[in-house]
Amino acid sequence: MNCAWEIKPRQLCATRGDQYNLNMAVFDEKHEELDHHETMMGVPRGRLAVTMDMITDAMALVGQHGVFCQSQRWPGKPVMDIQIVMKNLTGAKELIQSVMEELRAKPPHSADSAAG
Repeated sequence: MNCAWEIKPRQLCATRGDQYNLNMAVFDEKHEELDHHETMMGVPRGRLAVTMDMITDAMALVGQHGVFCQSQRWPGKPVMDIQIVMKNLTGAKELIQSVMEELRAKPPHSADSAAG
């Protein structure tokens, strides 16, 4: 059975530094956004910023779905599964924001400071 949704294993690139897992689809799909944010914020914070954008987009789509899938028990509220998904996406965004703040607070490590 050939299904378009079938998950196919990917060979992971296990090289050092910034090259880790660059053959994953997200690096191809979000190449321009990643380049922009990584240049502006550095690699870790740039990737987290793109992740935040992706989660925000997912939240918007789930929110739109919630408008049409209203709870019969609580009119005006989305069904319970949509409420749970939104809660988890919101929590994920909060965790990513906290990591971004931690990274901003710590100075980047340079080769010169590590050698001294």
